[in-house]
Amino acid sequence: MPRRKPAAAQESPEVESYEYGSATRRNAPTADNAAMLHTPGQPPPAALAEKAAPYLAANPADYSRPFLQWQQPAATPREPRTYGPLYVHEKISPATLFQGLMRQAENGKIRQIGLFAAAREAFNGFKTPSGEKAVNAANEPYQYANGHWTNRLIRATAQRAMRSLLHYDGLAGQVNLIYMDPPYNKKFSSNFAPAANQFDAKENVDGIPNDPIAIQAFRDTYEHGIHSYLDGLQEQLELARELLTDDGSIILQIGPDNLHYVAVLMGQVFGHDNHVATIPYVTRFNISTAMLPEVGNWLVWFAKSKPQAKYRQLYEPRDTSAVIRERGGRFRYESPDGVTRLLTEQELLDPREIAKQREHLFTTRGVHSAHHSTSGRSDTFYLHPNGELCHEHSDKWSNHTCGPQCHEGETQRECPYGRACDGKTDNTTECHSSAYPCPTGKQWSVSLSGLHSIAQQGRMVVLETTPAFKVYENEQSGSPITGVWEHAGSVREKQYPVETPAKVLERCLLMTTDPGDLVLDLTCGSGAMPVQCETWGRRWLAVDVSAVSIAIARDRILTGAYPYHLLQDSPEGHAVEHRLNQEIVKSDEPFTPQAAYQRDPAAGFVLERQIRVSAATLAYGAKIPADVLYHPDRTFKDDRKLRPASNFEVCSDSPYRAVSPEQVLAPETEYVFTLDSPEALAAALTRQELLLEPAQIRMADNLATSGISQNGKARYAVKNLQPLAHPDLTHTAIIADPEGQEHKAGFYLGKADEIISSTKIANAARVAKINGFPYLGIVGFSHDGDVHRTAQDMQIEKLTVLNISANRDLQLSNLKDQKRDNGFVIISEPEVQLRRHPEGMISLQVLGINAFDPQKGIVDAPSANQIKAIIVDSAYDGQRFIASHYNILKTDQNARAYRNLQAAFKGDIAAETWQQMQTTETVPFPLPEKDAKIAVKVIDQTGAEHTKILHDPWDDKWY
Repeated sequence: MPRRKPAAAQESPEVESYEYGSATRRNAPTADNAAMLHTPGQPPPAALAEKAAPYLAANPADYSRPFLQWQQPAATPREPRTYGPLYVHEKISPATLFQGLMRQAENGKIRQIGLFAAAREAFNGFKTPSGEKAVNAANEPYQYANGHWTNRLIRATAQRAMRSLLHYDGLAGQVNLIYMDPPYNKKFSSNFAPAANQFDAKENVDGIPNDPIAIQAFRDTYEHGIHSYLDGLQEQLELARELLTDDGSIILQIGPDNLHYVAVLMGQVFGHDNHVATIPYVTRFNISTAMLPEVGNWLVWFAKSKPQAKYRQLYEPRDTSAVIRERGGRFRYESPDGVTRLLTEQELLDPREIAKQREHLFTTRGVHSAHHSTSGRSDTFYLHPNGELCHEHSDKWSNHTCGPQCHEGETQRECPYGRACDGKTDNTTECHSSAYPCPTGKQWSVSLSGLHSIAQQGRMVVLETTPAFKVYENEQSGSPITGVWEHAGSVREKQYPVETPAKVLERCLLMTTDPGDLVLDLTCGSGAMPVQCETWGRRWLAVDVSAVSIAIARDRILTGAYPYHLLQDSPEGHAVEHRLNQEIVKSDEPFTPQAAYQRDPAAGFVLERQIRVSAATLAYGAKIPADVLYHPDRTFKDDRKLRPASNFEVCSDSPYRAVSPEQVLAPETEYVFTLDSPEALAAALTRQELLLEPAQIRMADNLATSGISQNGKARYAVKNLQPLAHPDLTHTAIIADPEGQEHKAGFYLGKADEIISSTKIANAARVAKINGFPYLGIVGFSHDGDVHRTAQDMQIEKLTVLNISANRDLQLSNLKDQKRDNGFVIISEPEVQLRRHPEGMISLQVLGINAFDPQKGIVDAPSANQIKAIIVDSAYDGQRFIASHYNILKTDQNARAYRNLQAAFKGDIAAETWQQMQTTETVPFPLPEKDAKIAVKVIDQTGAEHTKILHDPWDDKWY
């Protein structure tokens, strides 16, 4: 038995992600330093007053074109169009993360430190106008616009995100494609996931996620139904139009029920003349319907300006067998020795075998076009049997004719068609050419000499009495995709209740953008569109209101291994590009290398190309790029390089997040105020009304009417609730306890996305005590885990603190009154410990996350069951959270991604490291220097993030 040859050693992959050097961004604030940006208690500053984009004729009575009318904002009041900065919660460099995990030699620890230092520098590449490094960029948001581009995953409503991108980030007119997949206004439970491990949302309190703001986008029980739906959609479309480039497009996915409404509305916003296509794509048939089954979903495509719109033609693989069955009589077979024949009857019945010989199968195309020519293009074409050309309109050779009939011994004469005559011509010799008159009223597609060139190449055939040229089957580009997508594929291993097939997203992307272009996805879901953007080298901004969606998308993007398309802006890509062009134009021009290579995808990928076979290209040769077909979806790739996702940031329009009480410093200043006169109270009420958000107003109305329940039985009544102008107390009131006794009380009503911390309670309690309020009500939608202990401490000081959990529906406008009590559990801080390893290395383990029930006042034991991901910054600077380690706990959804990623590294990351990354303990990393901090962020299954900072990681208390 022969011995098996030893396996060749695998070459280690080179890890390199794309960087978009030609694109810049403004420096955004971080959630870590948000408190430095504006006065506590004040709303974030609005940068600009928003312009309302017109979407109807100036005169509504002008019915020159139809328009859609519904119950407008006068009857359905909108939330105020407020917006603020997008706060960066964490910065992630996937390439750096994986490079830090690769097997290193003896100096692995040193290299790892250097890697993350370089990543931090890349995230902070801002410069002053004079060209110096902007050292204080983190504390001077939106002051610099020359930093390295970073993709962004944004948690916010679409409206708030777009306003911030327009007015803070200055992205008006810079987005090439906007993709939207809004709720179809059909069913609440089909649009979102309450948790990353729970897809079956229910139409009751259990189906409402702990992320209440998400309900506003996904819940379809609006007070005015379709009117509210269209009102919100119109607002998004107006903002989208401002963001698009002049050649940009917007593609909106919708179901058949509201397709007609949406199409008309988009026509009003973008102009009906800018409609590009309405594309149905097949998902699955609804066979349960009693009537005609629905085909699937629809893509409504509008351009900002249709004449300028960017469009790239895509082709599906050509099924030669199917084409032969459909049009077999048009095909001919050409043997290797040049003999042609029609296909046999058997080949037409079963074309599978003959279809494999695509280079020998050809069809024909005519060589004439419309209109008669007066410049000779309609003259008779004379074709000699051996391919020579006779130009005279007679049966005699002219004295400029060249060919075998010429006699030797005479001086050569030049043929006007570029051929040489080797001897004298005999004007009496008969011409053996065949004459082909141009069809009446037509002209030849090329000149007579061009027809002669086609014949010389053996490409000309005569069909009956008319010349034509051959087009071989292997020269076909494929079948152009049309406006009906019957084979769009399906979603395997769905990671979100609503997920579009990858092929649909890929086509939308490739048809409308080029590498380096910017794509805005307003309904991120599971991150399917950002994954396609990463796959094809497009910059991206992905928005979703659901924290669950952001958590799933973050993990999915990070664990992807993407193809390394060869860049034109690189030495390797430039060389291949030059070779391909030389082959097409048959040029011997010397290769001129580019002076400097930026390796920027915006310069383009090296694409597969082919000559557009036509009479002109056969007659005169191809010209670049006019006669060359480039395939945007067929690229040359460098398989030696492993490409993780490009650097990206996770952002939110809110700086609030769950924090540990120990990391929030108590304020040094005590707020002291008194309301000793009616005038002072009136002034305070007036000022406070300007500060209240809509959710706080609804919360106050609900408190005044329904009071506060305790343990489902006892109840506090709230009387005379009045707003108060103070950052730590928003209202005063009289409350009646369950025994009927009335007490003065101060109230703090939290904002819609605020998490009530122990520090907030301490500040409010200090102000309440100074002003003589024996009761304090703290009302919020989310509470930090230590607030119950803080309330107990206040009780000792003879101040009764009521921690009140608000109904989540109060965060939203335009909802039907559900008349139900929505108590819920709020998650608090993670519990962690450190472990020591040899050579000064440590690891961090998350024991669990503490759950606090504000109604029961119980802090549960830490549990690891709800952990989805763990992110660690092992050198936290207090201003920006940059991930140095990332653990994603193993699930059925991410198992395939992990396997593919592990295979891509070809063993350069140890198997035990991959296993460790799927647990609650990080791989070992160097103990930071003195005075350094370690920050750990735990993402739970609801998408909520919980941060803990270890200020002294060398202290034994953590081990």
